[in-house]
Amino acid sequence: MSVNLYIQRQTLIYSRAFGGRII
Repeated sequence: MSVNLYIQRQTLIYSRAFGGRII
């Protein structure tokens, strides 16, 4: 299992929560 995939998924969720903003 790749941790990168998990991080990317979390980033997408956070991005949506922030209105499409990437941290």
